[in-house]
Amino acid sequence: MDVDVDPGGFRILSRLLSRTRPHLEQGVEEKAENREKRRKLTYIIDRVQPLRLASFAEVPFQGPGMASPAKSAPEEQPVARVPSVAGKNKTRAKQSCIPCRTRKVKCDRIKPCHSCCVRGLPSECEYVASNEDRFLITQADAVASLRKEVGMLKQQLAALGHVPRSELDAADKDLSQTSKKPSLKRPQPSPSDHEHSLANSVPYEKHATLMRIFETIATAPEDIVAKTVAQIRKGTLLDDSSAPLSCSSKHPFSYVESQSSSPESSFSDPQSGDDEEYRQFKKHNPGLKRESVDRASTGEFSTSHPPNTPGSLVVRRKSECGDACLNTLNTPESNKATNGSQPSHESEVPSQGHHASQNRGRNECSIMTTVSPKNFLMEGFLNHFLDDFSPNVDGKTIGTSQTIRAAAGIRMFSPVLSDAFKAVALTYFGHEVADQRIERTGSQIHVSVLRKLQEAINNMHQSNSQGILLTVCLLMCFETFRRTTSESLVSHAYGALKLLEYRGPQSHMFGLDHYCFAELRPYWVAITLIIRKPTFLAKEEWKTIPFSAGSSSKDMMHHLLDQVVDIPSYLAQFDRFMEGINSGCLSNSEVAATQRMLWSWVSDLDQRLRQWKKDWFDSVPSRQPTEVTKQGDDPFPVFRCRDPTTMDLITPTTFVYPDLRIAHTICVYYASHLVLSASDTRPSASLQPSQQYEFACNICRSMEYFIRKAPGNLVNRMAFPLRVAFDVVMESSVERQFIIDIFRLVNDRNKLKLWGTTIPEISSKNRLR
Repeated sequence: MDVDVDPGGFRILSRLLSRTRPHLEQGVEEKAENREKRRKLTYIIDRVQPLRLASFAEVPFQGPGMASPAKSAPEEQPVARVPSVAGKNKTRAKQSCIPCRTRKVKCDRIKPCHSCCVRGLPSECEYVASNEDRFLITQADAVASLRKEVGMLKQQLAALGHVPRSELDAADKDLSQTSKKPSLKRPQPSPSDHEHSLANSVPYEKHATLMRIFETIATAPEDIVAKTVAQIRKGTLLDDSSAPLSCSSKHPFSYVESQSSSPESSFSDPQSGDDEEYRQFKKHNPGLKRESVDRASTGEFSTSHPPNTPGSLVVRRKSECGDACLNTLNTPESNKATNGSQPSHESEVPSQGHHASQNRGRNECSIMTTVSPKNFLMEGFLNHFLDDFSPNVDGKTIGTSQTIRAAAGIRMFSPVLSDAFKAVALTYFGHEVADQRIERTGSQIHVSVLRKLQEAINNMHQSNSQGILLTVCLLMCFETFRRTTSESLVSHAYGALKLLEYRGPQSHMFGLDHYCFAELRPYWVAITLIIRKPTFLAKEEWKTIPFSAGSSSKDMMHHLLDQVVDIPSYLAQFDRFMEGINSGCLSNSEVAATQRMLWSWVSDLDQRLRQWKKDWFDSVPSRQPTEVTKQGDDPFPVFRCRDPTTMDLITPTTFVYPDLRIAHTICVYYASHLVLSASDTRPSASLQPSQQYEFACNICRSMEYFIRKAPGNLVNRMAFPLRVAFDVVMESSVERQFIIDIFRLVNDRNKLKLWGTTIPEISSKNRLR
């Protein structure tokens, strides 16, 4: 049947719908907004919950003077939950682990949670979301972090002396109890504990004591130093009555009691020396090898308190540090794994009982915080090396010796240079005290330095050329006392020449770069004479540009080297000429023409050398040496030679020069002239055999003065002239035996293994290449 629909009803219904539609849309929007708010609140709660749980975990022990986390940080305000909308079911985030939600038990929302651990199934504790999404803190990570923090705090407190050892031990028990009953209260130290901590807080006094004894050993007479070293190595007590040092020393002082580091103390950076190096540094003393204020022995650092403070220095025997020293002087391979921190046990030091000493302890503890114990030992090793190879000397009378010392000041900018200094310092100290373990450790680091150096050279465009050049110079010093192979020294020196040429003369006009070229220029020129090849040093730009900025002025040595740098070109041409004659490749006409050219060349070089001697040495009376029969009371090899007229053995006088710079320069002149004359085939040679013999004898007569007066290991400057004299004198002669004795003397006195041989690798004799 048909139904009639009233149009008016549709109109009424449409008006009703239009009125109610805004209310319905507003309700939908409110629901969506509420869902968004609940989602944000759930996210915030999920992030805050683990932090609140972690705040009630074990609280590390806070020593006196350290802020408590509960007081230093503001209290966390609990996040209020927004009540759900009436009549609406809230969709809760699933924060509990899956097993707890399945078993309907309470979950503490830590992985693994307490319920899963009680059931014995911690591996089944899993969450729906990942740990990163929920920001959950795993129980294992929390415990490991807390233990690490506790260990670091205990180590710092024990090292700084703020908390006595007994209080730290008691803190361990408190920490174990706080895991059951969390507490944010900081333990309050008692007055007795505070006084006891002041009695133990003497790290700066210990450092000052070590430094003062170091200075005294460096400047005291040899007999006093020998007695001191003997008692230290024996492990005897050095008190006021038995101390070999007296008021006659340059700096009078008295020994005091000092703390000794425990073998158990350790630090987290084995590559930088750490506590084992600190202990090792205190137990070894290389002694004083000769009478020189520039030479410092840094093996056993001890110092003094004021003279009115009696005491004794307790020193453990050298044998006790053997295994402990080996454990922490790690190689680069072993440094890949960092060991955990161990508590350090400080030896007890009796209280001085005076208010002045207590006040000094309070004031100086803050100063001691700037001294890093883990770097103290390596700095001592390094200072000992620098005092020997780069002593502070007068540049005008001795010649500057600041390149290595200045390089040590910038080593932090070059990783390979920093590692090289560590390797050289460790190896040199171990070589000095005859400890093969320390020396072996430094040698292993040296191997890694060579590997890094090769990688840096292969990528010169990306590397610091200054750091590479200084590293090679440092390795040359390493070879003088280590001598790894017979060709290592010459190879390093030739590599340094290549680096100088790569950098160019403009790069050596200022600062350390200039000193690396100018100060070591005698070595660079000597290498060119040894390899008998022309180099860039003979170019005019290398004779003028590095000195054009006025960083240093040319003295008599540099004017001599300006002439000597042209000799290697002649030697190379002469060697090729002799090789062609021996092989028969040259015709008679070619031989005659080449010979005339070589004779003219050698005549010019000879004349230039003689003119230099006339202008810079013979014409200046103040530079003339004096002849003496005896220079000291201690035994020294006696030089004997033959009288040119009678051929009888005589004992000539020895030379005493106005200063070491003049002695070194004139010996370089003798050596250069001898090298040139050995390749002079003219009928009337520049130097006749009698003159060659005289020049060689003059070098030998100058050695005693240089060895006695040269500070540190600057005697290395005379290695090349002495080797040239060795090549000139006859085999099995008394003159050659004297030179051999000099090589042995320097090896024994300066501990330079390179001098233990006659250094054949730096011989400049004519060798066909």
